[in-house]
Amino acid sequence: MKFAFKSLAVAAALVAAGVANAAVVTAVPGTTLEIKDDARGAASTGRTAAITITTATGSLYFSHGYGDSTITPAATQTAGPAGLIGALNVGKVAVTAIDGATKDEQSRTVGRFNTNTRAVVGVNATVTGLTADTATGAFSTVTTRGGATQTAYYLDGVLDGGIATVNNLSLDISDANNVKVPGNLVGTALINGAASAADAPEYGPQQTYSGVIWDQAKISGPTSLPPAELIAAADGDIAPLQARGYTLLGTDSVVVNGQTMTRYTVQANNLITNLQVTGAGFNAFASTLGLTEGGTGYNTLAGVNGTGGWGVMKAAITFQAYEVPPAIPEPSTYAMMLLGLAGIGLVARRRAAK
Repeated sequence: MKFAFKSLAVAAALVAAGVANAAVVTAVPGTTLEIKDDARGAASTGRTAAITITTATGSLYFSHGYGDSTITPAATQTAGPAGLIGALNVGKVAVTAIDGATKDEQSRTVGRFNTNTRAVVGVNATVTGLTADTATGAFSTVTTRGGATQTAYYLDGVLDGGIATVNNLSLDISDANNVKVPGNLVGTALINGAASAADAPEYGPQQTYSGVIWDQAKISGPTSLPPAELIAAADGDIAPLQARGYTLLGTDSVVVNGQTMTRYTVQANNLITNLQVTGAGFNAFASTLGLTEGGTGYNTLAGVNGTGGWGVMKAAITFQAYEVPPAIPEPSTYAMMLLGLAGIGLVARRRAAK
């Protein structure tokens, strides 16, 4: 889901780098953080950088459709949709974005009978928080708001029907080779076999699952932003960030404490692949959508893990960095300081005279 993932890596690291005496911190897009270069011991410059996360976007695209080779390899886009999209097509499951998320759904003509088939399904959600370690700048979790509802009606031999809503996903990316995606899944199965909304469907009791829905995924792209590199970027040296995988989008000027500083706009892009549904997550989907164990719908959905997982997450995060020079006191401040010093000197002389 569109995870305003806004380059999870960046935001998280930024936050992490700048809070004194904290092991882990969380930041949100739009937050400006000042990070002092005091974590390098004798090599510390004592200078300060300001980091602002300007945008954060993320998307969850279901496997395996068409149009984007990062989601489905081009070589496999010659047959009809497979993976989760194929399973949704078999069960005629409708997908609706909720809680501010948006949906990207596209169809394509496939097969020798020129069948118009749903070939792309993606959901874009909002990133609400990015968490990272303050010492290393490595990000560990990303939280989102928004999600999707899947609705299905009775289909003979496939499913009994129901509603399954997934939202409030978070990403545990502390292990790049075993990314976990906890979230909430709430739904209810049909109990009267309605074939459509026009048949006045009757739903059973609400079912709720909160826990890891997918795991074993892998993440590529920048996954950390050390404090020293943040300072270096703000000071004009973006080579360390570029070497880590970040992209320079441009520069402009900003006036800080009366001085004109160069501001750098940088972006990180991440890709999470091979989302494998957990046993508990699968049971929650099967229960709320009315899938009978051993049936066509159940077996089709159960086979998605073996065809590359349930989907791919794409994220992009953009931030700005610039150096914060020391504030220059106003003339009136200097005057007050001189008066204060003069006063102290006068008192000292009077005491000496006594």
